[in-house]
Amino acid sequence: MSDSNDTAPKIDETKQAKTDDKTEESWSPFDEWWGKLLGAPLFWGIGYWLYYELGRLETEGGTVRINWFFALAYQLGGRWGAVGLCAVLGAVFLAWGLVHLASGTKKEA
Repeated sequence: MSDSNDTAPKIDETKQAKTDDKTEESWSPFDEWWGKLLGAPLFWGIGYWLYYELGRLETEGGTVRINWFFALAYQLGGRWGAVGLCAVLGAVFLAWGLVHLASGTKKEA
């Protein structure tokens, strides 16, 4: 009997290298500290828009399509529930970006 293991799967190193290259290409601004910091005013701006848009709809009537998460917050807490959700998300992104900036890391997992 032979001790060689001919049935073991062979690893194609070129495929592994291509897989590693794909992870390098998938970049997002939210990978950087400044992208997280830009997320804060983005959510605060959405909250500002929601406050006035929902207020207008409450007085004049009508409908608007919004994300289910914001619609759930509106159903649970009214206009201030939806705006509060945006404020909290903005604060989370601000804190996350500042922690990322202070830590000096290039990327967080």
